[in-house]
Amino acid sequence: MARYLREAVDSLFDINDKAKVLILGDFNDMPDNNSIVKVLGANPFSADTTQVVDRELYNITYKFHKEGRGTYRFQQQWNMLDQIIVSGALLQGGGKTEILEKSTRIFSPEWLLEDDKPVGKKPFRTYIGMRYNGGFSDHLPVLVDIVLYK
Repeated sequence: MARYLREAVDSLFDINDKAKVLILGDFNDMPDNNSIVKVLGANPFSADTTQVVDRELYNITYKFHKEGRGTYRFQQQWNMLDQIIVSGALLQGGGKTEILEKSTRIFSPEWLLEDDKPVGKKPFRTYIGMRYNGGFSDHLPVLVDIVLYK
């Protein structure tokens, strides 16, 4: 699937080198997996990134993975399966759209979490197998603020 997504992104770049691309969702892979880094070509992005290229993709949620944080918890380990990937042109802003990279966050209010024994918290799931659990999801949402100018 990453290959098809990359082909779609490249078709946008063929039309406009400065295409402002936003890709987000559950990738079912970690930010450093080959499908994300090599096939999709999403470069890890952090505060240390000094040069951004319009036609490249950057994973602005990579920093959470690097910090050991995540959106999905399995066997007491956080996994960063839900990601936000943007083009360099969107990251750099300009024109009528600007992404506020520093606003990127994992939405994790207390009401979305439950205890994960023996220690920690995990997302409060809607279902556990076929049994209704009354929660929301087994994943936490990722958010970023985008400013649209007139």
